Amino acid sequence: MSTSSHKILLLTDVLPCDNYSGALVSSQLCHFLLEEKRRIYCACIHRLPSQEHVDPALMKHIPTIEFTKPLEAYTDFAVYESEIKTIVDQIIAYIKENRIDTIWCPIQGEALLFILDGVLDQIKSVRLVTQIWDPFEWYLSEQKFPEERNTIVLNLFNKIIKKSDYVLTASRPMNEYYKKKYQVSCSPIFASYKLLEALPKKHDKKYYSCNIQALHGA
Repeated sequence: MSTSSHKILLLTDVLPCDNYSGALVSSQLCHFLLEEKRRIYCACIHRLPSQEHVDPALMKHIPTIEFTKPLEAYTDFAVYESEIKTIVDQIIAYIKENRIDTIWCPIQGEALLFILDGVLDQIKSVRLVTQIWDPFEWYLSEQKFPEERNTIVLNLFNKIIKKSDYVLTASRPMNEYYKKKYQVSCSPIFASYKLLEALPKKHDKKYYSCNIQALHGA
């Protein structure tokens, strides 16, 4: 595993916070990475005004840019596409300005996928760490997109996962499934309100750092 990952961009649709389950994990990981002297930046594409309950003591150490999330239930695709391109261009400039070498992206939804793909098309040198909470098909089922759109989005999801240098999964069964299907390096990661509840007693922080080695560059 490379040891050059010193600047990490969290590309997400929810800021690290304590009132969303996935973002609670992001918050714990950010605390850990900062303890490991890693630099974290954040590009958050979410619905504004923000509903996240963030920890100011944490976020003051994470330079953040925020964008209004393009509406996936669009009525005009040209507007949707233009909004995504504008966000992509600004994130690319942000990555170059801060010399970011790793993108960490908890994948949630179509818009974030299109944005991530647009960034990766233009910046080839960054490492990509994706994070998966639920089968992506669940999201598609909830959205009730036309079948053609489902196929396009699912193919893009598969492309992104295959392109990932590392995938963080939500369970051991999911981990084995992703290893087998996508032939990628991955590991499960868990969270709790009390950190040690999620750790084997004999391994503590060593075990936790093993699970996020892709992010902190060990």
